[in-house]
Amino acid sequence: MEMSPYIALPRQSCIIALIATLAAGVPSQPLADEAERFTLNLVDGQPRDAPQTLRVTEGDEVVIGWTSDRPVDLHLHGYDLRASPEPGQPAEMAFRARASGRFAVEAHGAGEHRHRPVLYIEVYPK
Repeated sequence: MEMSPYIALPRQSCIIALIATLAAGVPSQPLADEAERFTLNLVDGQPRDAPQTLRVTEGDEVVIGWTSDRPVDLHLHGYDLRASPEPGQPAEMAFRARASGRFAVEAHGAGEHRHRPVLYIEVYPK
């Protein structure tokens, strides 16, 4: 039995219309690809070859990737985020910069009796 071309044409039109509708409603890149990304390598608990202050703008998506030569617990004050990189096991902090100000990232490593800043994140108003 031969199919009529009148049946295939509407199906093709529907598929084309569906694809066009989906493409129009989907951003060209996911939000994570548009994030401010930083990769930091800690050596003896301090960032190597990195600024002491990371600067972003309020509303930015921020992703900080951490590697470390020893186990360390990191805490971003003001946002109450934690990351625990270990040798061979990177960790990540991801957040939307919702509050402006200067926020410390402190190390809480094994055997350390005090919290000390590793670096600061400055969030500037729009």
